[in-house]
Amino acid sequence: MKLFQPEVCAGTWTAWTAAPGATCNDTCGNCGIISMQRYCFPSGCQCSGAFTSQQPCANSVCLFPRASCCAPYKKTIDVPTKSFYCG
Repeated sequence: MKLFQPEVCAGTWTAWTAAPGATCNDTCGNCGIISMQRYCFPSGCQCSGAFTSQQPCANSVCLFPRASCCAPYKKTIDVPTKSFYCG
């Protein structure tokens, strides 16, 4: 008697998106974190790696008296727009 073996397919991760209801816990400097998630597509297939992640958020520069950016991020200029961000 041959046992049924389900076919395993290799999936592809979707792009990271903010988890439902997730908000950044700080407003500047990449000091905050936000919960992110992604899905394996097509449904039922196998992907390697994590489904959830914590990523930095709010890359605008902080105002004095705070440091401009939280470590390890540095204040950087976007030349075309002449604006600063933490990157």
